[in-house]
Amino acid sequence: MSNSMGTTASKHSKVSINRLILFASIIISITACSTIKTNKQAYTYSTVTDKNSYQVRVRSGNLMLDRIIHEAATKEFGKYLHISGEDSFTGFIDITFVLKAKRGITGSSPVYINNVVYGNSWYTGDEAVPKGSGFSSSLPGSESIGMFNIQKSNMIAVIKKKNGLQFWDAQDAYNGVSDFSRLFVQTVDETAVFSLERIIHQFKNDFSILGTLSEAGRHNKSPDAALVIKDKKTVTPRMMVPGRIKIKQENNYLEF
Repeated sequence: MSNSMGTTASKHSKVSINRLILFASIIISITACSTIKTNKQAYTYSTVTDKNSYQVRVRSGNLMLDRIIHEAATKEFGKYLHISGEDSFTGFIDITFVLKAKRGITGSSPVYINNVVYGNSWYTGDEAVPKGSGFSSSLPGSESIGMFNIQKSNMIAVIKKKNGLQFWDAQDAYNGVSDFSRLFVQTVDETAVFSLERIIHQFKNDFSILGTLSEAGRHNKSPDAALVIKDKKTVTPRMMVPGRIKIKQENNYLEF
């Protein structure tokens, strides 16, 4: 009798847990979502890369966060696009980011200090920040947004020419905790880098990029040409075959 009651109680407990999980999943799906949208204007990846180099520009409202995003974008986008810090760049990678966290019923509020007045300028690296540009010297550290807070973040990235012609743009909008990969993201900079990684991953998918620029360069490298000096004449081989090279000279073939 006692075994039967124990079995029944165990079944009821499992049913209750399953219902609780189902209810939680429904609530999460209703109240939260994470989406990434892209708009591809350039037809091919080569259109974006050929004879183009880019300057990374960032606006987050916070100088330290600008630095973190700029460094990450320069490193990660730099695997697939030519990044230039000089005046020789032909286009821009513009990145804007904002994040808010909802705590209880108090509503949404910024979780980092806005300490930058941009005007018409962007953050393009410390060495490029001109005096009097409005950039504050106050550098607060990254503030925690806390686990399980309902976050709202938005990152937009635009790749374009100097003349404004856009090649590609993306928006990673996040509202809630349905994206479980972000569940334990606790700081503003972690959230920003997470969004940036998602955007770059989508950039690779949109243009079917299989490798980095350095890998593509190694694959496309032409074989070294051999020069043979004989009787003060230079003869250049038309084709090199490993282990057997033929060179045409005065209607004769030299094999070696």
